[in-house]
Amino acid sequence: EDQLRQFLSQSLSPDAPTRKNAERALLAARPTPGHALAVLRVVSESSGNNAADLPIRQAAAVHFKNMVKKGWAPDEDDDGKQFLIPDSDRTLIKNNL
Repeated sequence: EDQLRQFLSQSLSPDAPTRKNAERALLAARPTPGHALAVLRVVSESSGNNAADLPIRQAAAVHFKNMVKKGWAPDEDDDGKQFLIPDSDRTLIKNNL
């Protein structure tokens, strides 16, 4: 999860190459079993008064929303770039929301 947090943080970088590399890494990780659950854990973490974690949690929430939107059900209009959230992860996501 530390690497996930690092990629989420880098996805907010004003430096375009850093941001693009992080976005590519997050996209590549989407079909990996457990990735959606790791993102959900980052979103739901209670960080106390650590305001520095808020942007990372927000980036994780947006990434999770986009994963669910694109990876929950097949979409014929996706030009073959389809990925699906693994069934095992779907069940755990449903149970944890």
